[in-house]
Amino acid sequence: MKNNVNPPRSRRRHHLAAPRFEELCSGCSKQQQCVLPPLAATSLRVEIKSYRAGHYVMLHGEPRASLPIVCRGLTMVSRLTEVGDEVALQCCGVGDFLGLADWLQGEGSYSSSGRALMETTVVFVRPEDLLAQVQSNPRSLTALFRQIGSQVGTLQERVGLRAVQDASSRVIHLLLDLVRQLTLLDEEEVRLPVKLSPTIIADMAGLRRETVSRVLADLQKRRLILQSNRFITIPCLNRLRNASRADSA
Repeated sequence: MKNNVNPPRSRRRHHLAAPRFEELCSGCSKQQQCVLPPLAATSLRVEIKSYRAGHYVMLHGEPRASLPIVCRGLTMVSRLTEVGDEVALQCCGVGDFLGLADWLQGEGSYSSSGRALMETTVVFVRPEDLLAQVQSNPRSLTALFRQIGSQVGTLQERVGLRAVQDASSRVIHLLLDLVRQLTLLDEEEVRLPVKLSPTIIADMAGLRRETVSRVLADLQKRRLILQSNRFITIPCLNRLRNASRADSA
């Protein structure tokens, strides 16, 4: 993926009407594991922004004043290489921190960029407010550690899978990971609510666009996925999981 540190102005910021803080946590499937619900119950001031698909939540080199937390939707985080190319690191879903490493290392600017893959809502919390809440609420401390551990573990798994998996297994694992991120695991037939072009999948899976197009065509031929207008439907999650194990064997 080519250097995109300076995307077109039209894609840098495009805020939609954002919901209220308490509305975000109400009915959320991850509220028991997330650090935000205790904050929503206080008078803490946060900034809430919603973004259209394709628009940037954060930009490499941009000053980092707050800690962004994804509350709805999906964001692809990418980072520049030494030669100026942009490489996708991971997809962040509900409850995930954006710019986590920058916050933990005390960096004053973002070392990565985050682009919304679908309509996405992000809560911007001041780090000092989050730490104050964590210090006064043991549940928040546990949620914070679990979330950090989950994101680090996902990134480690992603790096390991890239080293050992073939192209087909990488694409299948990516689709299954999106199902998990979007909390659709309880459904047998899943329609991913995000447009996934071969280019986007190639960026996320670390593959060539031509390779991804060939893999998607093969998966559709095997009836493991269905494609329509860049939307992907998985007719049977168990069949796709079994195919991933078979292709990796």
